Amino acid sequence: MLPPSLALWVLLAGSAGGAAPKVKLADKIIATVNLHAITRSSLAQRLKPVEKGMTPEQHSEAEKVTLQEMIEELLIADDANHLHLETTDADIERAVTDVAAQNQLTLDELWKAAKDQGFEKDEYREMLRQKLTELRWLQFKTATMGRPDGGSIPEWMAAQRSQLVAKLRADAVIEVRL
Repeated sequence: MLPPSLALWVLLAGSAGGAAPKVKLADKIIATVNLHAITRSSLAQRLKPVEKGMTPEQHSEAEKVTLQEMIEELLIADDANHLHLETTDADIERAVTDVAAQNQLTLDELWKAAKDQGFEKDEYREMLRQKLTELRWLQFKTATMGRPDGGSIPEWMAAQRSQLVAKLRADAVIEVRL
């Protein structure tokens, strides 16, 4: 008697008339970061809110920049996960409420504005999760560093982020096939 998994495979192979099953490529992997894949469709989805009116050259440059951002986000998310830094659903809901209040919008108006920019609710929430996690990661990583005395804190944080991401890149396995 065949093991159940092998029996299912034989049944499926037999139902194809003995021919090899046809595989349809649903998406193309354009980059890998450690064990994560970035697909053509995820890049296209990310570009959707900003691509209107772009020339082909601008679109090509936007693809490259956005892909690098996505790679950095995966590197930071992996490190944040390793450090057990997490963003809860309650954190996301607070952020949604804060964004609406800062923009003097109701929640319904915020969701309409997000939709107009090409974001579904789940996509917008996921973007907020990524941004909040990155902020927690950056705060954690820079907590023991000396802050600038007279300089701009946002500029200092951006410089620290660049240095930290460069270290993550050096230790990562990244392959780009764009």
